[in-house]
Amino acid sequence: MEICEKFKYTFLSLYQVVGLLPDSSEHIININDDNSKTSFGFINDVNDTCRNIDLGLVVNRLMFSKIPGIKTDGDIEKLIESEIIKIQTERKSRTQNDATFMIAIEGVAELKINQDLYFEKSLYSFCYDAVDKIKIKEWHRDSINFILASIIISAKNVYGIKEVTDGLYFDDGNGKPLFTSRLIVSAQGFPYIPITNGMIISSESNIQFLKKEKFFKNIVSLYVQSFDESQTEFIRFVNVWAALEIFINNIFNKYKESFFSDIYNKEKIRGIKFISSIDERMKYTKVHKFALISYYLGANPIEEVEFFKSCKALRDKVYHSKPFSDNKMPVEDLRNLLTQYLIAYLNQGKSGL
Repeated sequence: MEICEKFKYTFLSLYQVVGLLPDSSEHIININDDNSKTSFGFINDVNDTCRNIDLGLVVNRLMFSKIPGIKTDGDIEKLIESEIIKIQTERKSRTQNDATFMIAIEGVAELKINQDLYFEKSLYSFCYDAVDKIKIKEWHRDSINFILASIIISAKNVYGIKEVTDGLYFDDGNGKPLFTSRLIVSAQGFPYIPITNGMIISSESNIQFLKKEKFFKNIVSLYVQSFDESQTEFIRFVNVWAALEIFINNIFNKYKESFFSDIYNKEKIRGIKFISSIDERMKYTKVHKFALISYYLGANPIEEVEFFKSCKALRDKVYHSKPFSDNKMPVEDLRNLLTQYLIAYLNQGKSGL
């Protein structure tokens, strides 16, 4: 039996602020609006603030693990406490030199509670598949960015922001935190494949080829960053677009020479001057460059050029301060395109083309 009910939630984010010394006192500001209450400021006792977040992490692990020697609820509680202590000890060691900035947002969300998947314990309650927590976090992403930007501007001595942790938990109505988790392995439906020796062998040869050309250094750095799921889709899109743009700019002349060479060979002597004049006067845009490269590296050049145009239009909105939605950035599709072209380029290089 499934019931829909509204529960209060707390979304907590903590950050190390590099450049500000930790303070023994706390400085907290509360802001209330129609839908939520936001508290933010510098805190002293990080572990006490994160207690429910840590409890949620441990509970999630235990729900998907078989632990030998656990027979009673008392055994579970002792195990939970020991795991929380491990988390808090590690966190304290890496956060003690910088000030810790907290953002806590309280709101209300509807949960779909399946009674068969709901468990109530002495320390917490737990339910599978009750809500999409990612959506709730995204509701508040802009507010968090505004708060972080404001404190950076106000402090004037901030050299870096490091996320310490973030988490979401609900109030079960009985004074205990209610945690929820998904039963599926991948919410986005990613296909999983087994590891093979061929992957390692191929990566070894790819490394050697990538290191030969200096321009790959920046491309690889941005490409890898685009897979960092701790970053927002917007940041990952900017990273993968920049990687693709650098890639295009660095290989364009090679394929342009091949393209015109093919034409020269077909036209013989008659059209060389005319064709050369076109090349000399042509101002190649990013789309022109990609279209030409797609002729050599693409699997479906026409479709890929159209997709590239749509991504460039989005990129232009980003860089020219025009309104755009960052909820659904084509990160994965653009990254797949770059991956495909990198593979094609590497294969041609290895073949001596």
